[in-house]
Amino acid sequence: MPAQPIPTTEIVANRRKSRIKFGRPGFPEIAGAIIFCIPITTYYSDFRNNCHRAGDNKSWEQHGQWQADTIAGSQGRWYNLQATCRENLVGATKQVLDSGYWADAWAEHRQASGFYRDEGDTVEFWNKRAPQFRRNTTGEAGAGRVAEVFAWLSARGLELSGLSVLDVGAGPGSFTAPLALAGAQVTAIDASPTMIELLHEEMRSAGFSQASSGGRPAAPAKSGDYTAFTAAWEDLVPSEHDWQAAFDLVFVSMCPALSDIDSLQKALSCSRAYLYINAFAGKRESHALYEIWRLLEGTEPPSTPDDAFFLSNLLHTLGYNFELTIYSSSYEEEMTIEEAGPLLTRSIQRWKPSCSQAELERAVDTYIVAHRQNGTVVNTVENRHGRILVKLS
Repeated sequence: MPAQPIPTTEIVANRRKSRIKFGRPGFPEIAGAIIFCIPITTYYSDFRNNCHRAGDNKSWEQHGQWQADTIAGSQGRWYNLQATCRENLVGATKQVLDSGYWADAWAEHRQASGFYRDEGDTVEFWNKRAPQFRRNTTGEAGAGRVAEVFAWLSARGLELSGLSVLDVGAGPGSFTAPLALAGAQVTAIDASPTMIELLHEEMRSAGFSQASSGGRPAAPAKSGDYTAFTAAWEDLVPSEHDWQAAFDLVFVSMCPALSDIDSLQKALSCSRAYLYINAFAGKRESHALYEIWRLLEGTEPPSTPDDAFFLSNLLHTLGYNFELTIYSSSYEEEMTIEEAGPLLTRSIQRWKPSCSQAELERAVDTYIVAHRQNGTVVNTVENRHGRILVKLS
């Protein structure tokens, strides 16, 4: 297969003109030296929206301050340039090989994305969403996703039977029940009491009873056992539960609490062999939320953080061995008419719209009327994810 042409661009950065060559996504070269760059699609989106609101018709490229800090990549993707001339490369390389750099960059990236503008009462949000979430992620609805994850783990030499597993942010048991059915001893936690109640129902339906000691949850004693309790990952202290290096596998799938270097290191500290993470990799397009937001704001919605990008760079600079797979998926989530209004309204509120509460509720009602069928609203969600398996031994 013939080599593909490498796109190039010229920029003015720090008053120097440099020829940038994109040999690999995210790793441009300056004069033959590879440098690290942070994707800033998020910054571009927010900046563009602010320009529109201010009536500024200048293009992104015409703003010199931003042009000095950014370079255009392939497929419309922009990067924050960490070094702009050859003499800066040594210092820049030292910087990006430091875990503190990536910890700070991740925090700034999440804040800038706008996706987490208002966490509000996260527990209340997930309590209200729990029944709908269970319908769309457990049983037959989630069977395909579970099978895909287990096959991915098996292909990397990880067989679940007989393993002790900590399921962090377990929700309604979307993976807890399949893990137990695969023969694992599962301990599950979630910050939402309603999610844990539904998890217990899911486990009973699968034929499992919670291990207990004196009426309190106990560590599972044999394959297929489980225990589950309400706990927020950010508040949990592993030493209080004797969880240091206590599990063969720590399993963290789409858990919002895995959000910084401290929460990552806590997960690593609980495992003696493996850590599995599934995180956003830069895209989550909810057709319903996007349509409502565009109707209200006339702009593109806040972008989803590329958590997988920062997690992988953190793990690398911390010295861990891991495998990373980026993939795309889509699914349909079903909501009853009664559920749809509060769920869609609260989801939009988390993005801090500029409209009034009454305007938001009218827009949500308009969407529901236009899309309801047989007493339900079906929303299509498109995601880009990163699967990470860290091998500790």
